[in-house]
Amino acid sequence: MVPIASPAPTVVTIHDMSLRMYPRYHPLRRVLLNLPLVDLAAKRADAIVTVSESAKHDIVRLYALNPDRVHVVHEAAAPSFHRVTDPAELDRVRRRYGLADRTVLYVGTIEPRKNLPKLVEAFASRRRAGELPHQLVCVGPYGWLSRGLEDVIRRSKVADAIRFTGYVPFEDLPALYSLAEIFVYPSMYEGFGLPVIEAMACGAPVVTGRAAALAEVGGDAVEKVDRIDADGFGEAMVRLARDPQRRSFRGRARRGKRSTSIVRSLARVSPCGGHIGPPLPAPTPPAPLRGLRWTCSSGRRTSSGSIRSCGRRSNPMRRWDRCTRPRACASADIVLRSSTRCSRPRKRSGPTRSTAIVRGSP
Repeated sequence: MVPIASPAPTVVTIHDMSLRMYPRYHPLRRVLLNLPLVDLAAKRADAIVTVSESAKHDIVRLYALNPDRVHVVHEAAAPSFHRVTDPAELDRVRRRYGLADRTVLYVGTIEPRKNLPKLVEAFASRRRAGELPHQLVCVGPYGWLSRGLEDVIRRSKVADAIRFTGYVPFEDLPALYSLAEIFVYPSMYEGFGLPVIEAMACGAPVVTGRAAALAEVGGDAVEKVDRIDADGFGEAMVRLARDPQRRSFRGRARRGKRSTSIVRSLARVSPCGGHIGPPLPAPTPPAPLRGLRWTCSSGRRTSSGSIRSCGRRSNPMRRWDRCTRPRACASADIVLRSSTRCSRPRKRSGPTRSTAIVRGSP
């Protein structure tokens, strides 16, 4: 959360606007406690980082912000998400979770916003009609209002073909995605939709609705559903189940790709005058003030001007070499320790208490 008062520019990450746009999908306690904090962060932060153009549009619209204050940094699947081909690993995961040969997979929290009742109804109707001989596997922890889903499963009359695994260790997810013949993500609203990227990285054909963020993330690589209802999802699953070539095309469309927009996004300038992302070459420091000396944390004096960091805004130094207390620093060449104040120029020589360390100093 953004502090009420800060001597330095602040950057906050907001993943989505579901608390404000869809409060009915969250517990009342979460809305009452977290929504005011999100509102405060959006209004006070000097810059906002979000995970999709869709989320940026929502933030700018709801808070009437200047779009230049909101920066998009797309998420990406972890490097461990790739198609698993090891038969031993696939067999281990299949036996551990009791999976059938052909599966329809969902991964995510079991909560109202994910629209799982519609997925169960779509699967059940096509299973009873003999069009989907698959097993529906739902992976993820149980969240808010998840118990009502049990009644939907009982009424479906195909409860024996539906399996809920609960929480699954991270290391088992790539194999689960790789074993899935179809991955379905029926969420009503997302800021990004990371499971969609993970499934595509593992080569699983993906079915989603046309929620703005999911359409942005999946692009033309996913099977989109025009209607967020049981018939729409049922038709999409049957199309993929009956057409191996269509499944193969959807599975290959983005397998192994990473979000190239991450590199572009990280190059955007932060409000501190530095960059959000990997350190850039350090700028040439200004000429040191005469008569002043600086010391490193080990107490050994460094060359004049090698440490030029002060958290006070009244400091006459340039903005790029003004650091914040106690951890962050706008300069790529200065690293701050944990809890003490940063160093200030002193007229006397000898050891001083400092939290700044110059890269490459002895």
